[in-house]
Amino acid sequence: MSNNLIDRSIDTLRSRSMLFLLAGIVLGWLFFAQPTIDNHLYLEIINQDEIMIDSIRMEFGFDLNQSNLLTLQLKPNEHRNLVLNHPPGKGFNVEVHYHDGHVQSFCANRNILEPKQQLKLKR
Repeated sequence: MSNNLIDRSIDTLRSRSMLFLLAGIVLGWLFFAQPTIDNHLYLEIINQDEIMIDSIRMEFGFDLNQSNLLTLQLKPNEHRNLVLNHPPGKGFNVEVHYHDGHVQSFCANRNILEPKQQLKLKR
């Protein structure tokens, strides 16, 4: 009886139906799999100051795209992870508003080519 089960399994694996099933899986994966996007920048923002950051506005663009991102209330020593639809190395404009009214504006991380980056903020 065990030989009969093994023979049936081998026949199933060799069958035309199994061939079409496997070909369908492979073709479906090739046509419908999501491509990896190389233009993502994974950014960790770190508040290294003793006071709260009220807001951080980032502006970035390339080719014909222009975007901005606003993140609010970053406590002292807090870390926040963001993903920007922006290629690494291009840099982006940052405007930081601290709770005491101090404002910083600068271009950050230009020519840094790693997809995972940090932005350490301190007045």
